[in-house]
Amino acid sequence: MQHLLDFGEERVRNQVISIVQLHINDLCSQKYSSNVVQECLKKGSAENVEKIIGSILNLTQLKVIDLMKHMYGN
Repeated sequence: MQHLLDFGEERVRNQVISIVQLHINDLCSQKYSSNVVQECLKKGSAENVEKIIGSILNLTQLKVIDLMKHMYGN
């Protein structure tokens, strides 16, 4: 996934980011997938970053607090 974010076409990056956005809660709390979330935030367009952050903010308050405390939480 990180390779696709680095070297893939914009269309492919957008697809990866869309998938990450849909599964943000699970991906943020796993060692390797949290790295993919970080790369999406670094390499995504402003619109894509806004979507990911929006997905995180749409989580329940308890889930957001759990992610903040989690060792791999972004």
